[in-house]
Amino acid sequence: MFDFDNFCFRCMGETENGVCKICGFNNGEYETPPHHLKPKTILNGKYVIGAAMGEGGFGITYVGYDLNLDIRVAIKEYFPSGMVTRGTVGEGSVTLYTSGDPHEYEDEKNKFLFEAKTLAKFDDLPGIVSVRDFFNENGTAYIVMEFIDGISLKDYLKKNGGKMSVDRALRMTEPLLKSLSLIHKSGIIHRDISPDNIMITKKGEIKLLDFGAARGVSLDGTKSMSVQLKHGYAPEEQYRSHGKQGPWTDVYAICATIYRAITGQVPVQSLERMYEDNLVPPSKMGVNIDPRIEAALMKGMAVYASARYENVDDLYNAIYRGAAVDYDPNRRPEGADPNRNISAGQGSPRGGYQPSEQRPPKKKISPVLIAVMSAMGVVAAAIIVGIILMFGSSGGDEPTQTAAAPPPTAAPTPTLPPPPVFGDYSASSTRGADYTAGYANYYYASYAIDGDMTTAWSCDRNVELTPTYTLRAGTKQHVSGIKLTNGYCKSSQTYYKNRRVTQVEISYEGGSQIVNLQEDAYRVMQDIPLTVPVDTSYISIRVTDTVYGDWKDVAISEISVY
Repeated sequence: MFDFDNFCFRCMGETENGVCKICGFNNGEYETPPHHLKPKTILNGKYVIGAAMGEGGFGITYVGYDLNLDIRVAIKEYFPSGMVTRGTVGEGSVTLYTSGDPHEYEDEKNKFLFEAKTLAKFDDLPGIVSVRDFFNENGTAYIVMEFIDGISLKDYLKKNGGKMSVDRALRMTEPLLKSLSLIHKSGIIHRDISPDNIMITKKGEIKLLDFGAARGVSLDGTKSMSVQLKHGYAPEEQYRSHGKQGPWTDVYAICATIYRAITGQVPVQSLERMYEDNLVPPSKMGVNIDPRIEAALMKGMAVYASARYENVDDLYNAIYRGAAVDYDPNRRPEGADPNRNISAGQGSPRGGYQPSEQRPPKKKISPVLIAVMSAMGVVAAAIIVGIILMFGSSGGDEPTQTAAAPPPTAAPTPTLPPPPVFGDYSASSTRGADYTAGYANYYYASYAIDGDMTTAWSCDRNVELTPTYTLRAGTKQHVSGIKLTNGYCKSSQTYYKNRRVTQVEISYEGGSQIVNLQEDAYRVMQDIPLTVPVDTSYISIRVTDTVYGDWKDVAISEISVY
């Protein structure tokens, strides 16, 4: 029986003096984040809340316990970052910020529940987490899912040499592809497949989590929402506010996940590949892989959706059934800029995808019409040339004197608004924001990106310390976003020895948002637009997660606000 007074907030096991007998977690040391529900909260009259297991841009997932069925569950709360807050610290209803759109919030909350309702019909599919219940409460919505006792693929790879064999990776993902095919045909796409959303159970099975958590476009396609992208796993269409997404979006992400699993490397970000596609095939990285399967994998990761597999069935047939692979890495979609590796933006009436049988056929131009238009063009060109010749000569020996044409008027230089001014700053770290001491005696200033160690923010991080950097201004400034570089070193060896920041919380007057940073972002400036532009006198950046390196310092540098 479940002991309400003596249960572990992390695993729901039995505790003694507040310490779990199973996992050793100490309830007394757990501090509930202000926007989370407190442990021991009861939802829908039967679900006991524990500690949060994870948090993304659209929700918080808690470990829970079903008092009726006497089993552990996972409970996801709809909590879109930057749009809502908790009415009372640690408890109470979710309330919308005054700058938020209540109609958009309700539409997206209903979509959150609709996807749960649809997925509940597929609870017997292998490779997909089962939905057990869903309901409205506290001014928001909740989905109750099966509790997965296991480890994420991301953590599994870290603990097992960073990669796995091609055979094992394909055996693990086969049931997932079959299930994805059925779910796609119901009108749902995941949009956030990556190693940290795939769990490996103790039986060696995989389960895909968080369906619909990263949806980027509302149902009518008129307004986009902030998307928590996983750099390396997100195709280019997810970076565009109205990029046309569909099953091909998940095809890219699942192929990128397989690529990461068998090579040990996160794929090159799709935006970088749009200028020059330098994605290295696994075979050239020493991976023993069948050439046909490699071609299928690379086609699934094609930068352009038009060069990619349109659906999971085609990818499955190529990998597991030996279907021929027609892949040209240089193929460009119709209308692409030949000077840049970017496809023409194409919208969808719903902002999502349409099944192939519902897509309108492409209009073809009649060959007769083309011939007529060409002939008319030739006649028009001849008339223009005749006019030029007639007026360009006077018929005598002396050239005709014509008035000099006035010089062209230069286009006015656009006036851009000045960037926001944030002069005063502070940092909750052991060394503060200035970086003239400490490691400056160990490393040279040339290791900093711009050669100046004072611009680098660093601190020793332990379990109790969460570093925060705050920029302040004397008056409110209009802010649309920030840019930052994750890591201050020019030396790649030094960078990878550091703990790289993978997630930050950006706070400002009236809101906050959780942002996942590019994990391996050596000397990369990352652009982070705010969910909604705000007027604020401060910008606070709090490190919430890192990738552990051999050294204890965490660094962010070159922070700028726009």
